[in-house]
Amino acid sequence: ITGTKDWTLLSVTFTMPEVEDAYIQFPVKFWSVLSGAAWFDGLAVVEGDKPVDYASLAPVEAPKPAEPTPAPVAPTLNGEPSAWAKEEILKALEADLVPEHVNSAYTTDITRSDFCDLIIKMIEKKSGKAIADVIAGYADAKADVSFPDTDSANVIAAAKLGIVNGRSSGAFDPTANITRQEAAKMLALAAKVLGADITASEVAFADADSIYAWAKEFIYYVNTIGVMNGTSTTTPPNFSPLRTYTREQSILTVYRLWGAL
Repeated sequence: ITGTKDWTLLSVTFTMPEVEDAYIQFPVKFWSVLSGAAWFDGLAVVEGDKPVDYASLAPVEAPKPAEPTPAPVAPTLNGEPSAWAKEEILKALEADLVPEHVNSAYTTDITRSDFCDLIIKMIEKKSGKAIADVIAGYADAKADVSFPDTDSANVIAAAKLGIVNGRSSGAFDPTANITRQEAAKMLALAAKVLGADITASEVAFADADSIYAWAKEFIYYVNTIGVMNGTSTTTPPNFSPLRTYTREQSILTVYRLWGAL
């Protein structure tokens, strides 16, 4: 069997059985040397000594090459963080842990609402679940939460999971800043939601008298697992529990927690 014109040549020899109406089926494909298009692609039938008229067969479309895999997009900084924070912020961006609206103004203090956005995104990434499913599967989740000054879904989710609370007035105060001890609590309770045992031994800090009693267990935990460090090089170091918390500190400690769990 041979092709014609610019088609590739194929030669096949068969020994047919000596029985009436014998035939052989076989897959065959002819390709155009010039255009690369397939002329015929299918099951050919050879019956006895009858020639197969491939010229009468309809052409078929040549297979298309696979689409190239796009190169990964490098994470982009919107501004310049502090030198000590830059590497981990880039890693957090690469891991897709940073909401777009938090990826800027790195040295400014973070708000309570924005910290909730960071925490909830990390929980979803780490668990591989939508936050609604995390809440549904968390035994200690609160059934009904609302605040008069915010309807942020992430704030409500964080409150349902017990990661944050409102103020004594019942409001959430979403644009207020957070302190380092408040950040430690939220990080530790996020770890608890993800199944971590957050008990830890006492850690010595030079300014331990400034740490509120409710915050100590959370500070011990996040310090022990390397998420939050002291703020001085003294021995023991200071923790500075009442100091405000910046966006870059928030991003890199959420990234550290994601990696530690």
